Amino acid sequence: MVKSIKRDDLLRVFCKKGFQTMQVRGETTLYFAHEGKLTEFRTHCSRGAKGKTLSPFHIKGMSKQLKLTEEEFLGIYDCTLKREDFLRIQKENKGIDPLDLL
Repeated sequence: MVKSIKRDDLLRVFCKKGFQTMQVRGETTLYFAHEGKLTEFRTHCSRGAKGKTLSPFHIKGMSKQLKLTEEEFLGIYDCTLKREDFLRIQKENKGIDPLDLL
């Protein structure tokens, strides 16, 4: 069962894994970056309930936008998957190498 997580914690952890945040019209988007260049892998970070908590519904949507399973997405959040794992997953399982998209 997917748990609810704090939005600020998610943003902090994902930024440590190579994602960057952008604020556009008051909305936050996470982009996967490599050597300062943004790739097409991005997700809208919902404000969640009162802007603080992301529900399982939000987590499922964000994982789909990043072309990950919910378990892989939560693995990044729980620090069991690293930046290199994200690259490997995208390349092996999805047939897309994020670094080729730069």
